[in-house]
Amino acid sequence: MRKEKVFLYTLGCPKNTVDSEYMMGLMNRAGFDFTSDEKEGEIIIINTCCFIKEAEEESVDAILNLAENKKDGNCKKLIVCGCLPQRYGVKLENLLPEVDFFLGPMNIDKIVEVAEKSRSKKVYIDNKLNEALSELPRLFIPARPYSYLKISEGCSHSCTYCIIPKLRGRLKSRKIPFIFYEAEALVKNGIKELVLVSQDCTAYGQDLDPPLTLVDLCRRLVNIQGLHWLRILYANPLMINKELINLIKKEEKICKYIDMPLQHINEKILRKMGRGATSKKIKGLIYDLRDKIPGIYLRTSFIIGFPGETDKQFEELLEFIRDVRFENLGAFIYSREEGTPAYNLSHQVPEKVKEDRYQCLMTLQKEIAAKKNRDMIGKRVWVLIDEKNSKGDCSGRFYGQAPEIDGKVLIKKSMLLKKGGLVKTEILSVYKDYDLLGRVVLH
Repeated sequence: MRKEKVFLYTLGCPKNTVDSEYMMGLMNRAGFDFTSDEKEGEIIIINTCCFIKEAEEESVDAILNLAENKKDGNCKKLIVCGCLPQRYGVKLENLLPEVDFFLGPMNIDKIVEVAEKSRSKKVYIDNKLNEALSELPRLFIPARPYSYLKISEGCSHSCTYCIIPKLRGRLKSRKIPFIFYEAEALVKNGIKELVLVSQDCTAYGQDLDPPLTLVDLCRRLVNIQGLHWLRILYANPLMINKELINLIKKEEKICKYIDMPLQHINEKILRKMGRGATSKKIKGLIYDLRDKIPGIYLRTSFIIGFPGETDKQFEELLEFIRDVRFENLGAFIYSREEGTPAYNLSHQVPEKVKEDRYQCLMTLQKEIAAKKNRDMIGKRVWVLIDEKNSKGDCSGRFYGQAPEIDGKVLIKKSMLLKKGGLVKTEILSVYKDYDLLGRVVLH
């Protein structure tokens, strides 16, 4: 008997991307077909995000837009998954009557059940992570030679602005054999770069018995034959220790790149955020990383306009950025999220002030990034080819560029290159501020 065609739409972070691929794996095993055309989708699944207000609005807009396919498409069943149902639960039944089923992130293993049956129960929301989620089959269609590898779920930190622990629970690390098996399968399917993701990669293994560390995991993963690069995202500065620094320095497969969201540098703001790290600790860590890992690329992110942030404290942040000169940097305007401790803090910063500060900071970083990119001209680096068009134009990345968030290296008319190839490339010029133009010198 023919199963329905499924259209799956994913919003949010790479961790959501992985969850969507787990759901696809389960549905593929159950015999469902997939389509990239929403009009053809007889079952439409939307994996949502609501980390901040803008993400929540984007998720609701996507649900309402895709629900129109019940009227003028083939859609017979609309399923909403992820953080939006986890946050609002049964309230969504009345707010979004177009939706047939709601699944929280801890319930994605029920996707086949709700896709196959019409049940009276509409909302599936659990707060405790099911151990079986560590072993789900994953359907990955390798459009590009990199993949995200989720190593844990949840977070045990207590940052006052963050809703994630309420949505995803406390830290729950996957066991190394499950991660290794999935990673090995991805590499056998053509993946050359694995990007480790979780709420905090450096917290990996603390909850296991016996406890393990991110270093233990990385030492196992670099042994996978055919893997070119292993990249670490979302590292808490408090958890980056000498052992991890030495491993990144010595292990060729681990990219000399680390993403460590700092959020601010002012001591008072850091305390109000519940970050734990001090300004002195952060500055010392950056010095150690740059001193002990020559050529390391640092990415960070900051929150602009946290409650009580003064002009002087913001200027302190700008001065810090001028001094450190991060290779890659992102910023977020503070979003007042109900259910977080920071929601009730006094001295909320006006939206106009937050927006002006954001523009000021990003203008500064654009200047820094442009200078960093100009300094790359004439250098030769290994580039992993991500994409290639019919004209032979390629785009890829060197170790200092993470997929989807940093710049790219563009290579014109190189018909001999293939996706997934690793080629030595000379950087010729800067293209549109954040990208680079290069030519192949060895492949």
